[in-house]
Amino acid sequence: MDVRLNDEHALVQETAARLAADHALLVAPTDVGAQSDDGPWAALRDTGLLAMHVQEGLGGAGASALDVALVAEQLAAQLCPVPFVAQAILAPELMALSGLGEIVADVAAGSQRVALALHTNLDRIARVGEPCVAWDSAHATHALLFDDAGRLCWCEIVGAELPALDRTRVVRAIDAGASAHASVLGEAALSVDDRARFDALAYTTIAADLVGVMQGAVDSAVSYVRDRVQFGVAIGSFQAVQHLAADAAVLLEGSRSSMWHAAWAVDALSPSDALLAARQAKAYCSRAARQVVEISVQLHGGIAITWEHLAHVRVRRALFLAASFGDEHAHLRAIADARLGEPRAEVAR
Repeated sequence: MDVRLNDEHALVQETAARLAADHALLVAPTDVGAQSDDGPWAALRDTGLLAMHVQEGLGGAGASALDVALVAEQLAAQLCPVPFVAQAILAPELMALSGLGEIVADVAAGSQRVALALHTNLDRIARVGEPCVAWDSAHATHALLFDDAGRLCWCEIVGAELPALDRTRVVRAIDAGASAHASVLGEAALSVDDRARFDALAYTTIAADLVGVMQGAVDSAVSYVRDRVQFGVAIGSFQAVQHLAADAAVLLEGSRSSMWHAAWAVDALSPSDALLAARQAKAYCSRAARQVVEISVQLHGGIAITWEHLAHVRVRRALFLAASFGDEHAHLRAIADARLGEPRAEVAR
């Protein structure tokens, strides 16, 4: 693996950074679901970032998972509230794996908005008949889930918006009755390898989002301690403050390295090895993100716990993402089972 970004990666990163800056969250939102995201969604479409990991023959952009991770990181660093992870990446990826090129093309064109239905504890994609939530579902009309045979289905999103922990994402309730009336989309269940590859992409993209949140937290804290003056000097000159900032920076860079490796592995390694790398990245980034956003709050002092400041928004987003698609404990157990060859009884998916 060459850990350096090439010129194409750098261009993707720069383009995503500009888009994120144009649509950055500047104040804590009161109701994300009621706000229009026509501008940022159109920007994603016009830049070719919708369904970007899907191969071109199915209506996508044919980009690499590393490109996806770079975009997710930049959007998260600016707390951009557009539902990139679920609606632009994971939903079209699932539909492409199920051979639903026509719907994928509609997603890539920006005319179809599809989210994911997760089990109410957020650890996995839901099954038909289960109570679940439409995850990252701002302005989406349908959510994807699986039936008992493992085939891809979708149900209409009709539930009310829930008071989600993450102030930058919309989560809606889907009761068991609504999910039981889901329509089958795929003719057959995903293969074991396709499901492993999808899970690897999902965990890695969540990890990239967490890295972006950490980067935003570190940037904000460093800027604050550089400018905040106490006792006649900038508080960033105090050794205790410098130690905290250094700890956050080390956690951030370790997380980014882990996530970039996982993103490379999605396309370069076997499905099983890619899944292991993605689990490691999701576990590491989930744990590190909590520490980094907490350090950022400490460095900001009292202003960080006011509603107007974005520090608490980053804390909430980090905690929500850490729980989504399995927390670090679930992934570390799965890694141990794979390495030791002693699989545990898992919840059926």
